[in-house]
Amino acid sequence: MGYIDVSGQVIISPRFKHSRGFSEGLAAVEVGGKWGYIDETGKVVIQPQFDDAESFSEGLACIGMARDPRRDMLRYGYIDKAGRVVITPQYPFPWDFSEGLAPVHVAVPGGYKEGFIDHDGKLVIPARFRFVEQFHGGLAKVTIGEKEGFIDKTGKLVIPAEFDEVFHFSEGVAVVGKAAHGTTQLTKFGYINRNGNFVIPYLYDGAGFFQEGLAGVSIAGKWGFIDKAGRLVIPCQFDHAYDFSEGLAAVSIGGKYGYIDHRGQMIIKPQFYIPSEFHKGIAFVTSDPLDWEGHIVKRGYIDKNGKYIWGPKY
Repeated sequence: MGYIDVSGQVIISPRFKHSRGFSEGLAAVEVGGKWGYIDETGKVVIQPQFDDAESFSEGLACIGMARDPRRDMLRYGYIDKAGRVVITPQYPFPWDFSEGLAPVHVAVPGGYKEGFIDHDGKLVIPARFRFVEQFHGGLAKVTIGEKEGFIDKTGKLVIPAEFDEVFHFSEGVAVVGKAAHGTTQLTKFGYINRNGNFVIPYLYDGAGFFQEGLAGVSIAGKWGFIDKAGRLVIPCQFDHAYDFSEGLAAVSIGGKYGYIDHRGQMIIKPQFYIPSEFHKGIAFVTSDPLDWEGHIVKRGYIDKNGKYIWGPKY
C-alpha cells in the first residue's frame, strides 16, 4: 500500500503490507509483520516494532503488543510522537484519545468495567460502566445495565441511562433508539438535545447523524433528510443514505450509490457499489460488487464531479 494526494498523484510509492491514514502528520504502516510510523515524505520516523498501531490523536497513538507470542492476545498502551511508550500496554482494546480522555476496559471484582484515562494514564473516571464510548462535545455515551445515557467529563451522569440505545452527539443533538417490547431490536429513532429532552420524537425507522444541518432518516423503507426542526426537506425516496460531508451525501437507488446536494439534486449519478464520505474533496468508491469472499474488487477515488482521480483499479 502507498499514498496519493488529492490530485491522484502517487506521493509515497506502494511498499507497505498494510497502512492507515495520516493523522497529525504521521501514518501507521506495517513492515515485516510489525507496525511503525512514517511522515508525509514516506520516511520511517518510528521504527516498526509494534504488533498493532492506530492513528495519532492529541499527540498520542494507541499501540498493541503481544503479551504472549504464542497467543493472539494483544495489550494496548500509548506512545508519543518520538515513539516513547508513555502509557504501558495493559488494556485489551484500542481507543483513541478524544477531548483529553480515552476509554479503557479494566478488570474489576466479578468481571470487567469501563472508564476513562487521561494523557498521563491516570484513571480519572472510574471503571464503573458496562460500556463507554469517546467524548464528543463534552459528553460520552455510557451503558449502565441494559440502558444508555451520557456522562460529562467529571463522570457525572448528566443524561439518565433510560434509553435502549444512544449515539454520540453531533451538532448539538444525539440519535436515540427505542427497542420493540421485550427485545433488543431497535424499531424507532428520534433525537434529544444536550439536556436529554426530545427535540424530535420517535418517528423514524432509521436515523443518521446531523451533518451540515441535515440528517438522513428512514420511513417505510425509504430514506430522505430532515432539518433540525424535524421538517422533511429531502423526501424519502432513496434505498439508503449516508451523512452529508463537504456538501454531498451518498444515496442508493436500485442497488447503486450516487451523491446528492443539500437540495436533493443528484450531482453524481448512481454508479457505485460502496461509497464513502468526501474528505478534502475526494471520496473512496468501488465500481464493482464484492467478490464471493466479500473482498472489495474494483475501487478508486473520485472528485466532487464524480471523475476518477485514481483508479478504478483491482
